[in-house]
Amino acid sequence: MANGAPPAQAPPILSRTTLIPLGAAISLLVVIIGVAISLDRRLVSIDYRLDRIEADLNRGTADRWTRTDMDHWADLFKAKNENIVVPPVKLERD
Repeated sequence: MANGAPPAQAPPILSRTTLIPLGAAISLLVVIIGVAISLDRRLVSIDYRLDRIEADLNRGTADRWTRTDMDHWADLFKAKNENIVVPPVKLERD
């Protein structure tokens, strides 16, 4: 400036050379966000299905008979049907 030359201009921040990498970075960011949202939805769906399966399993075990239930039923059946011979309750592992 002291020698009378015009001041040097800084290169523009946004130009054809900077917009291409900027566009690629924004596109990559959009793809990453899309994948994250998709994975989140899928994991929520899987979690819901697992909860439902677990509830079904818990409901399924609630109606199973225990050995005590079988003994009580057999005793009640014997008491109400004296003319029928009721064998003792046996489990496969007995």
